[in-house]
Amino acid sequence: MNAVEFLPLHDFGNIEAPYKDPNAPVFNDWNPYERNHWGYMTSYFFAPESYYATGGNLDPEQYCGADGRAVRELKQVIKTLHQNGIAVILDVVYNHVSQYDQNAFKLTDKKILFPAGWRFELRVALLVRQRFQNRAAHGASADR
Repeated sequence: MNAVEFLPLHDFGNIEAPYKDPNAPVFNDWNPYERNHWGYMTSYFFAPESYYATGGNLDPEQYCGADGRAVRELKQVIKTLHQNGIAVILDVVYNHVSQYDQNAFKLTDKKILFPAGWRFELRVALLVRQRFQNRAAHGASADR
């Protein structure tokens, strides 16, 4: 094994509101499954999910991640994998965010932010693949 791919590790909406329940604090008309999105409902792209860190919790009455331990622990995991010759691939979706929180990204005009829609993601994926192919062709490590 020379690579590990993680599902999204950034902060995301952990708790689903009941589907089309008018009494719920947030009206969920987008997810009939009423369960989490495995990290695909981003809250903050550049903040590791604090629930995954030691001491993480989902108690709405308690702070989670206030001490920055999620950042330190994720850095240590990635550093350790790299020291052992294992590349790290982080799965990130940039074209939508969680509907549950006060995330400024969900209030932006998607036509301005993502003018090409899914084609933007495709272009990025192709650029990343080309970079790895170029590095491999020249004998360079593609894990950094």
